[in-house]
Amino acid sequence: MLSKTRMFLTISAIVCGIGLPFAAHATPIISNVLGADSVTVNPSTFAEGLTTISSSGLTISGGTNYTSQVGVNYTSYYFPGMDLSFQDTSGPIEINFSNLTSSFGFDFITAADVFTVSAYSATDALLEEDTFSLTGLSTDLGEPSGYAGMTGVDGIDHVIITTDYGPAGVIIGSVTYKVPEPMTITLIGTSLLGFGVLRRRKFRSRH
Repeated sequence: MLSKTRMFLTISAIVCGIGLPFAAHATPIISNVLGADSVTVNPSTFAEGLTTISSSGLTISGGTNYTSQVGVNYTSYYFPGMDLSFQDTSGPIEINFSNLTSSFGFDFITAADVFTVSAYSATDALLEEDTFSLTGLSTDLGEPSGYAGMTGVDGIDHVIITTDYGPAGVIIGSVTYKVPEPMTITLIGTSLLGFGVLRRRKFRSRH
């Protein structure tokens, strides 16, 4: 007969199996399809000159926030409605998430020919990398602009945006990401707690 601890672990494993579906196929996205249960941070609402922006569970770094330049607001100057302001002056732009996510995206404009978005785990393992074709995207001042991101990638801790242009090759605007479901986080914590109890009991039984 199973002990209470083993029964607890068995039930936890079954429940977690239900709460943690198999990873979906990674898909690059070129429009915001993340839905109402996502969070958006708009860099243009933050102060001019910031090199790091932290808000709502994410941090944007690797550049400088320019809400205006030479008296011209980037929001209206480049692409009205996209609120572009964070430029990769120190390159490359990096987006870090406080909690692991599976989907994200952002507005951008770039002077580059090659535009790559790379998603990494908390241990810096490359999870997914997509190079976006800029052909056919909306242009303003002759430079491609639009939306880039990915969905269906489990365990994203941070994202790096690179181009073949070098510093000042890309400017991003609003960043949107999916927040982890509270039930999933709770189930993982419950399972880990159960394994900790089992390990302690085994340790005591040996001494």
